[in-house]
Amino acid sequence: RLIEDIRLLEELQQVDSRILELRAQRDAIPAKLRTLRESLSRIETLLADERARLAEAERIHGEQHTELQNEEAQINKAKQKLQQVKNTREYMATTRELESLRKIAGERQEEVLKMMVAIETFRASVQQHGADLSEMRTEVAREETGSHAQIATLEEALAAEGKRRDEVQSRVRPEILKRYGQLRLKRGQAVVAVRNGTCLGCNVNI
Repeated sequence: RLIEDIRLLEELQQVDSRILELRAQRDAIPAKLRTLRESLSRIETLLADERARLAEAERIHGEQHTELQNEEAQINKAKQKLQQVKNTREYMATTRELESLRKIAGERQEEVLKMMVAIETFRASVQQHGADLSEMRTEVAREETGSHAQIATLEEALAAEGKRRDEVQSRVRPEILKRYGQLRLKRGQAVVAVRNGTCLGCNVNI
């Protein structure tokens, strides 16, 4: 009878270990999906920020370009005025005005060029992260679809192992089953081998 009890407990422990393994696999799936969704959310936020910076850069570029056009128009007026001056005083004043306008326009031109470079950089980044986002969305969708199938398969396996456990424990004497549960809760394993008179679970000489 004792040998039969040990055999049943070994079988029960194998079933319990398998159930724990299946549960761990099932519970790991949502965690993996959460990690993927968090990565997706980070890329979405990053892309939204970059699009906002791109829009702001384009707005500033438009304003700078308009200002540059106005300054160039003022330069043309100053040139026309210079051709019509009648004395040295007016000539010197108009020349200074023209030089000042050219300096301002030159600085504005540099700002316009800088904004153009910034815009191209932002556009390239938006394009790259847009592609990354599309790829990540595809991956998340694929994982979600696969996860449903994986969870269903694991649930079926758990149900089968649960039935097997019920069948095995029904053949174990209640007092032994109670002791098995206590040991398994305390040490993780209730049934271990003995080698050369030593328990391989607790290393105590028997």
